[in-house]
Amino acid sequence: MRNAPGVRRVLLRSGLFVVPASALWGLLPVVAERRLGLGSGGYGLLLGALGAGAIVGAVTIGRVRERLGRNVLLAVSTVAFAAGTLAAAVLRQPVPVAVVLVVAGVGWLYALSTLNTTLQLALPGWVRARGLAVYLMVFMGGQGIGTLLWGLLADGIGTAETLLVSAGLLLASAASLTWLPLRERTGTLDRTIVAPWPEPALALPVDPDDGPVLVEVAYEVPEDRAERFRAAMAEAAVSRRRTGALRWNLYQDAADPRRWVEVFEVASWSEHLRQHGARLTGYDAELLTTARDLAEGEPEVRHLVPPAGEPARP
Repeated sequence: MRNAPGVRRVLLRSGLFVVPASALWGLLPVVAERRLGLGSGGYGLLLGALGAGAIVGAVTIGRVRERLGRNVLLAVSTVAFAAGTLAAAVLRQPVPVAVVLVVAGVGWLYALSTLNTTLQLALPGWVRARGLAVYLMVFMGGQGIGTLLWGLLADGIGTAETLLVSAGLLLASAASLTWLPLRERTGTLDRTIVAPWPEPALALPVDPDDGPVLVEVAYEVPEDRAERFRAAMAEAAVSRRRTGALRWNLYQDAADPRRWVEVFEVASWSEHLRQHGARLTGYDAELLTTARDLAEGEPEVRHLVPPAGEPARP
């Protein structure tokens, strides 16, 4: 997750939406009883209004998504939920509140669907379950922690005032999409698992658990391409780390400025083999190919493993 910028942005946007949005879910029972004078049945109707909005959102999101980009849709969704939060804070008649909560329910469904689909499209198959687990931890954890914090704030300054703060933060979250948007390419990158390079040729018996493994890749880069090569390798470094490298560095030969050496360390031989055939996506291969195309000839690759009988380093 640390080496997937598009995924990190989805997690950030999830937190920026769900933490302020959790105020309405947590304080709606108080609004129903103390501000609107409703009993448990009335509270159920308010929840039903949110649910009805979610059903409308589920029916219409396909058509809406075709007309609006992901960032615009998320902004509209956030503003819609802010409207429901604001209505719960200032209105004192149940019917108007319920009507605006229908709109908020639509916004909730649109926001969840946008974040969910963007993340699923961004994650390759080998890490999708774990990535979604982190997303659920952020989303559900943010909702649970947010509800607690909003309840404590409401106890101190009042329910209406707390909902007004929440609505303001939701509007600020929508505005922040102008400089912290969902990355446009996140859902369109090639996440197909590929194996474009042959398996490493070995002259020594190597056990799958042997490690750590040090990989050296030497490139011959003309001087007029050096800066472009360094920029391409910076992108490739993220790919190496994302697929299993523990450490990564790029060196230039002091005796031969045309010679550049990429060095990265992987925990074990089996981990490195997974980089070759189980984790490399089409997008990762594109990054590595871009760097290789700036070099002359084929890179020289060396795999360094611990000597036989050497205990694995912890």
